[in-house]
Amino acid sequence: MNMKTLKHTTAKASYYNTRAECYDEFNENNSRAINALLEKILKEHQVATVLDLTCGTGSQVFWLIEAGFEVVSSDISLNMLKIAKQKAKLKADTFFIDPYENNPRAIRVYNKAGFTKVGQYQATQGAFIGHNSDLMVKKL
Repeated sequence: MNMKTLKHTTAKASYYNTRAECYDEFNENNSRAINALLEKILKEHQVATVLDLTCGTGSQVFWLIEAGFEVVSSDISLNMLKIAKQKAKLKADTFFIDPYENNPRAIRVYNKAGFTKVGQYQATQGAFIGHNSDLMVKKL
């Protein structure tokens, strides 16, 4: 019997950059069910802050923010983040904090999520080096 070994590969930013415009349409049906389950689990465990390292266009981020969670989101694709930021402008209660500035709130949220270092993330800088990172939070 000849068996092939499957190798997992991580998609590069360029893969997601070319699919950013149609990403929401493709994922919309699955997102509703996943978000409802995720919200239920997070509330059962009394989670207040969520760190989403693959936020895409932000659909799940906005769902979680509307459910009352504080969310830090990050994605490798600049085009995905561009769409997430456009969506955030349409939501009056959501704004971005630039983590590339030494922002105490961004650092606090990353640290609260239990990280002092993730990959090349430096908690003192508040940003992933080589990875796009944004903090979207609900206004108080």
